[in-house]
Amino acid sequence: MRRFDRDLLGRGPSSWAGQPYVCLLLCLAALLLSFPAAAETALLELEANGNSSAGHVRLSWAGGETGTSYELQQANDVAFGKPEVRYQGQQTASVISGLPDGEFYFRVRRLGQDGVPGPWSSVVRFAVTHYKLGFALTLLAIGAVIFVATVCFLIVFSRKVRTND
Repeated sequence: MRRFDRDLLGRGPSSWAGQPYVCLLLCLAALLLSFPAAAETALLELEANGNSSAGHVRLSWAGGETGTSYELQQANDVAFGKPEVRYQGQQTASVISGLPDGEFYFRVRRLGQDGVPGPWSSVVRFAVTHYKLGFALTLLAIGAVIFVATVCFLIVFSRKVRTND
């Protein structure tokens, strides 16, 4: 059995080298337990950077206990004048696709088991700007040229291999 004569920082003898990590873990646990209000509200956060050229967004939020339901709303203005419910259920993430160009705002809240909804999360802004049609057609044309060149190369190469045999 090997004996460690120094702690992790290279200092003198230590009875247990992992002791600083235990202290750090206990401090983190105490810190997390001291914020019960954070567990009461569902925090909405975007996984993306807030912009998309593909028209879809993945939203996720901090979950609570098992069996907790959530309601995710989308609006075209930050005041949520005409909100649309985009998701209602127990998952803590949602993918929304098919968004046209524009700015969209999202928020989420917990739905209590007694039917009483919790407070809304902070509002998250998301912008969609699709690629211009000319750019998309240019990429399509480049891809078509590469495809035709590859097919021609394969046909010519296969004929040369047959004539050499």
